[in-house]
Amino acid sequence: NKKVAELVREMYSSIVPQPAQILQVPVKGDSIVPDTKPDADKILQTSVRYLPEDAVQDRKRIRMQGKLEFTVLYLSQEEVPRLQSLTALLPVEEEVNLDGIIQEDDRIRFQMAYSPENIHSTLLNGRKVSLSALLEIEVRITKYQDTSVVMDVSGEDNLVLQTVKQKMQRLIGDKEEKLVVRESAAIRESGPNIQEILWWDASILDRSCRLLEGRVQLKGTLHMSVLYQSESGVEFMERKTDFAGLIDVDGAQESMQVSAQLELVKGSVTMQADNDGEMRLIDMEVIVSGHVRVWDEEERELVIDAYDTQREVQLEK
Repeated sequence: NKKVAELVREMYSSIVPQPAQILQVPVKGDSIVPDTKPDADKILQTSVRYLPEDAVQDRKRIRMQGKLEFTVLYLSQEEVPRLQSLTALLPVEEEVNLDGIIQEDDRIRFQMAYSPENIHSTLLNGRKVSLSALLEIEVRITKYQDTSVVMDVSGEDNLVLQTVKQKMQRLIGDKEEKLVVRESAAIRESGPNIQEILWWDASILDRSCRLLEGRVQLKGTLHMSVLYQSESGVEFMERKTDFAGLIDVDGAQESMQVSAQLELVKGSVTMQADNDGEMRLIDMEVIVSGHVRVWDEEERELVIDAYDTQREVQLEK
């Protein structure tokens, strides 16, 4: 009688990065100087940040929405020119086509990276500014594929197995969560009160991650720079704030491997009154996207062939 042996299999979830998709979106519009501000005489600096609102996969395309936030620093048309700022939001709506990258039934994860370039601002008149930028969007696609691997053969003692040692990786978790970092900073004691926030910027320093039982701990340092108008002129403040967060990953253990990314998503800077009612506080709130990937790695012996000296062995793959 023909005896049928059974292959002993284990399932591994492989991670297959795909070539990044690059898309450039031109954004253009005009902005009016608010009635509460003096006429503009000269533009000094224009900075832009992208504020994402939504990014949804619809079969083989990704629909994204957001806004480009322009901050324009200018000198006013006054007898004694003053530094002023205006903020404008221009909408961005775009579709990223993934034809040739993924199939309908593929399991994927995508990440978006945004970089405003070719920033231009032109003063049309004292009350109107023309704004334009090129938003470069990088879409990073990762496919997830379950692979069945033969580790042994059961039900046949006379078989001689040919094996090969190979490092195997099993995906444990791939998660993304938002961390909120808040900080309230007081201006220097001898400094005059705040009248207006003119400009701000933020970056993340000293990124690190650590695997714990069932979770990943993320740490970083938020570096904030703020330019503001005071009662006696323009002032500048820098602030560093350490932050940490935990992301739950079922099955994670300290002996496993981990990679992490921390990226700024959105932020706001506002002036606030202190306990005496004086405008001497700067409140900062930043949303940080934390993306972690945890996997287990071990060396295993995989079956690649089987022999029997007394009968013919046919392997079906």
